[in-house]
Amino acid sequence: MSGQLAAEFKHLAELDSGLGKFATDPYHWHLMPILGTILQRSLVDGQINDATWRRDLDRTSELHLRLAGQTAETIDAFIVENVRVAEVAKIAMSAIMLKACYFSNGTNKPLLRRSMSARQCENGERNWIHLLINIVRHAAAQSDNDAFRRLPIVSFNYDNILEAVLEDQFQNCDTPVGSWQEHLEIHHVHGSFGTLDKTCTTPAQIALDWARGVDVVLEKSPQSATFKARSAARNHIAKATNVYVAGFSFAPANCRLIGMTENAAGNHRSLHYCNFDGNEGVRLAARRYFRSSYPTDDFHIERRSAAGLLPICDWIKGGYIGELPG
Repeated sequence: MSGQLAAEFKHLAELDSGLGKFATDPYHWHLMPILGTILQRSLVDGQINDATWRRDLDRTSELHLRLAGQTAETIDAFIVENVRVAEVAKIAMSAIMLKACYFSNGTNKPLLRRSMSARQCENGERNWIHLLINIVRHAAAQSDNDAFRRLPIVSFNYDNILEAVLEDQFQNCDTPVGSWQEHLEIHHVHGSFGTLDKTCTTPAQIALDWARGVDVVLEKSPQSATFKARSAARNHIAKATNVYVAGFSFAPANCRLIGMTENAAGNHRSLHYCNFDGNEGVRLAARRYFRSSYPTDDFHIERRSAAGLLPICDWIKGGYIGELPG
């Protein structure tokens, strides 16, 4: 975020005129997404309200300066600890994510959504969402298998990339499996951005809308949708006999948020954790946290040897979350 802001302030200093197009034209917004989104708040009937723009620009400049000297480990912690710039930080985060999800199609043309459904990811690994789809569709086709009927997924991500890929790919076969929503439910416990449509004509306004959907873990008074997601997550965790975890650092605040410090149902649970990037600190935190919280439960940390990592796709292929079709 700090690097993007530095580039945008440099670009802004070089402009002579035509500032408004960075909020109204998708092509120009893509060149300066954070300031273009901030500028959108100042537009009244297509004209820039100078007082509002200067106020927001000063606050964004303050955000840039604070980011340069921050000690917070995550953007969530930074937002909670820096209330004065929390709103513009959420806007900046939303604008950066929106830009990452779309590419420019030329002046005065909509942005186009990047491909998120390819078999191979940009890093060469298999698209793990495809494997999840295959497991769920296979389970749904088995008349005696209800294990994946409405499988709950607890997400700490703000983006809806998972939903976008499911929307694109879940029904791309002849087997009558129904919609993905019949088999999966996704709970965004930190709030969520909006849907990822195939095209985007008003990115500045959409990024503003996305920013309003963010509820970081330690903020007070979350929105009703976020509150419901957290309640649902806690309910599922309380009843679960198997919990599968990937891409999670086991921060105590997040564990408490979804009830992973409790076992209200008294179930004997198996906890399977994929340390996909081999992070030793996270491995130690996970082991220490779960040994203290669930001393009687099974806890499995899955990773390769020190010579290699364990991509999520390989973890899924190991059969932990279900059977892949032959």
